[in-house]
Amino acid sequence: MQAKAVSSVEIIRCIYDAFESGEFRTPAHYFHQDIEAYVSDFVPWGGLRRGVDEVKEGLRTMRVYATLSFEASEILDTGDYIVALGQVSGVVHRTCEPFSVPAVHLWYLDGGKVIGFEYYLDESLAPLFSDAA
Repeated sequence: MQAKAVSSVEIIRCIYDAFESGEFRTPAHYFHQDIEAYVSDFVPWGGLRRGVDEVKEGLRTMRVYATLSFEASEILDTGDYIVALGQVSGVVHRTCEPFSVPAVHLWYLDGGKVIGFEYYLDESLAPLFSDAA
């Protein structure tokens, strides 16, 4: 019996579920070694990162500055990429200030591996990290 192929949307849902449960190894399993990732550059973990090691470092940096979660209201397969629309909520560690802002995530997959992603956060989040060390 042949295993059922996992859709790109199912892979992205799996990644989100793992992040929600605090498990970061599963998402890395889906990252291509040469992944390119961009996160809005007004947060301390933002900017462009290349390669799985830099992406993992970005995730570690994020956890230093904030605890956050992403609640997807829609996950759409456009054929060329996956779009996740939703809300990022969390707490800034330095100030204990909560936040909740709209976000758009774009995921690019090839052969069941994430080759790229872009996380766009609402700019209203920028002042919370303006004096981050």
